[in-house]
Amino acid sequence: MPERIPCSLIEDLLPLYIENEVQEDTSKIVTKHLSECQSCQQMFEDMSSSIFRDIDLEDESEVKEYAAEKKYLLRAKKVFLAISILAAFIFVTFTGSSYFLGKNQGEYSERFKLAEQYDIFLTVNDTKEFEGSELTLSKMLLDSSLTSIILESNLSLDYFDSITLKDNQEHFYPRAFTLLEKQYYKSADNIYTLDFVPARPEAESLILELTKFHEDDSFTIVAFEVALENTDKILLAQDYQKKYLDLLQIEMSGIELALQSLEQGISHTALDLDLDYTRTIYDGVSFGWYPKDDVRDLNVLDLKTHRDGESLDILSIEDVTIEQLIPDSGKTTVPRQTNRTYRIITTPLPETITQLMLELDNIFAYKYIHKNDLQLDFSNSNRINFDNSFLSDNYTVKLNSAIRENNKIKLYYEITNQNNLPLPEHLLDARIRVSDNMYDVPVQGRNTIEGIEHYVEFETMDTDKYSLDLLRIGFKLESGTHVIKLN
Repeated sequence: MPERIPCSLIEDLLPLYIENEVQEDTSKIVTKHLSECQSCQQMFEDMSSSIFRDIDLEDESEVKEYAAEKKYLLRAKKVFLAISILAAFIFVTFTGSSYFLGKNQGEYSERFKLAEQYDIFLTVNDTKEFEGSELTLSKMLLDSSLTSIILESNLSLDYFDSITLKDNQEHFYPRAFTLLEKQYYKSADNIYTLDFVPARPEAESLILELTKFHEDDSFTIVAFEVALENTDKILLAQDYQKKYLDLLQIEMSGIELALQSLEQGISHTALDLDLDYTRTIYDGVSFGWYPKDDVRDLNVLDLKTHRDGESLDILSIEDVTIEQLIPDSGKTTVPRQTNRTYRIITTPLPETITQLMLELDNIFAYKYIHKNDLQLDFSNSNRINFDNSFLSDNYTVKLNSAIRENNKIKLYYEITNQNNLPLPEHLLDARIRVSDNMYDVPVQGRNTIEGIEHYVEFETMDTDKYSLDLLRIGFKLESGTHVIKLN
């Protein structure tokens, strides 16, 4: 039987173990010892909470204190290197970890100046070329929200239409798990985040994906590999989520549900829930959500809570109300609404909400059927007749006419499947471009029928000439049930 490692040696190893700067064999030895030794486990927890505690980068005294802790870790590493020579059964590599990145776009804020002054940053420096320009992961920063993730690039972030953040791993160590938190970059009316996904199921690194969505909904991806903590650590993600519920994200069936925040009041608990379809684009199919004026398309089926450490019965659904928060997108040119934010309010106040089950409806899978300009010229008449059929897979869309009346223009069409039978419930989406100003006008209609024809409509502009810029058909998906486990 191998000799038990003395606790004094484990104590010297812990600073490096916490920062994941030991080899896999050494990590397994320390992990096994912690599982068998309560005193060392308590020492590990105390040391972790000290190293990974929240700090306020606007408080210079707190930053100085953390900088001193960081110097202690550097000294501990030197001590460990000497010990490792004497401990023949332990092999360690000093790796220089990469955890947080940070180089602010534009002028530095006071907190970043303070962080640089006291050397809180950890240097990364990983540059990749993307469409002729360089993108660099330069530094990482620990701050009061546990992480700041900032991208340095000679590309303006205006260049990206969508960058999102996900991580589907089940087990995390705190420093790796903080990569889930979003750092938003706002430029004009756009919001950008970074996208972290596991390199492989048992990876010790993450892949940073930057996704550029083009006007025709095609997209380009560039990826970076970033160091990640070992996954076989003591602290699990679910333990971390108990404190930071707003970090939770789940992607199921192509639908991303992100719990943004939890607000506890005197008489209620409110969850802000963001449902986003913008990234689910593959094989020419994208998902969309038909806009409605109410929230009948989201139904809370189940809400489990507990108080005082004991599970309660399922909260009565009659005690749950839903408010739709309309986002101010700043744009009126998107032909479909892909993002919804809800506030789910519960009464009476539970201590902790542990699981939320939702039923989602009114979701469509779209397929493009026309991308070329089709001219609409009402200079000589308020009615235009077409002889255009667009075949897409197993169905056909035939445009019959466009009629201008009052302040509306209606596009009439017929749609059938390969057996010439009417199509089941669908949604036709069209985008009209006003040629003079290149101004997009969203057009939406939902199975609106006059006689045997369907139609979509849009409001007229101060012009007689329009271009039909794109046409696509959406098929309604079955209602989906999605469970969000909060801890």
